[in-house]
This record gives sequence, structure tokens and C-alpha cells, in this order.
Amino acid sequence: MINYCIIPARRNSQRIKNKNSKIFCGKPIICWPIIAAKKSKKFDKIFVFTNDPLVEKIFIKDDKVVVLKRSEKLSKHSTPILASVNEAIKMINKKYPKPDNICYILATAALINEVDIKKSCNIFVQSNKNFCFSITNYHYPIQRAISLKNNRINLWNPKFRNSRSQDLKEMYHDAGQFYWGKTNAFIKNKNMFSNETIPYQIPSYRTMDIDTKTDWKYAILKFKILKKI
Repeated sequence: MINYCIIPARRNSQRIKNKNSKIFCGKPIICWPIIAAKKSKKFDKIFVFTNDPLVEKIFIKDDKVVVLKRSEKLSKHSTPILASVNEAIKMINKKYPKPDNICYILATAALINEVDIKKSCNIFVQSNKNFCFSITNYHYPIQRAISLKNNRINLWNPKFRNSRSQDLKEMYHDAGQFYWGKTNAFIKNKNMFSNETIPYQIPSYRTMDIDTKTDWKYAILKFKILKKI
């Protein structure tokens, strides 16, 4: 069985300049998911799919990582990540043996660890499903979400106004770390949100989606704490 890892990393991030190559706890942030991928020993090859010269420079002497040139057409802010992953798969299939499975990992998934990669891979393969990706729970019941309009508070769903948090159903969201899939399922653009997907749950304290400068600072705090555990 052949497993490949793909890490999409486009340049010109909108809210954090040079986010994928920015130093995070001593290393460019993209190095941390790659370190975890290497330690997991689940991948025959690791590919970084990028149009960013700064990212390319990081791995120019790394014989464990293959850098693929990402086209500008697929590097726009509006480009769906699955479109770039599929383009990377097409490029890989022209030069390397076609893999059975692909796992794409987000370039800023600094809190990812090799144990979760290993376990999720085993669960995914045994399930024979099309996909498996990381999820985590919301910190607070989303049924009691609040919106603001003209500086006035509005309950998203007033029927839960007096509900106790412990009585509400726990809800989850994409943890933003890794996404396993059968290669053919990616190529055929199969729906990832279906019965053919199995979730892999990660505690919220080990996840952090980094979109803003505040997220970045919060992720550093989590990273430092986790390294001490």
C-alpha cells in the first residue's frame, strides 16, 4: 500500500504575512507538520505543493521532501484547497507510482503530532471508507450563539435561551489538521461530508486553526504547553 502526504502552501496569505514560512517556536511553521509526518513513518513520500519561493527555499536541501511547483492559477485566495490537492495528485501521478491513499495536511497545523497521524491512518484503512479527517468539539454550545446587529445582542436560536449547556448536544467542527482519502476518491471529487467519511476526534486543546495574529499567539501558548506535557 502506497501512502503520500501533500502539504499545500500558497504565498501571499491575507491576514498574516508569509504565514507558511513565518518562524513559529524556532522553526518555519510549515516544518512542524512535516516533522510529524516524517515521525509517523506512514508516508512513502512527502510533497510540498507551493508557489512560494520562501517555502521552497526551506526544503531545497531536504531529501525527504519533494517540492512541487504550484501554478498561480491554483494559488488564488478563492481557490478551493481540494482543487489544489487534485492538481498535485495529477502532477505526482505523472512521475511517481500512483498512491493508494493521500493525506493532505495543512501547512500551519503546528499542533499536529505523529501519534494522531498513525492512529488515523490505521482507522481509515480498516474502515475502507473514502475519507477520514480530524474533528474537534466546540468549546461552548453553538445552539446558544449570539450575533450582533447595530450593537444589539441577538440569540441565534431563541428556543435555547434557558437551556443548560450540559443539556445541549455536543457539536464538532473540522480541526484543520489532516485529511486522509483514497486517491480515486479525491480524483473523482467524492463528497467528504458523507457516510463514506469517518471522523478522527482530537481534543480541542490540541488543535488551533491559525487565521489571525491572535490565533497565532494562542497557538504558540498551546504549543509550548503541549511540549512540556
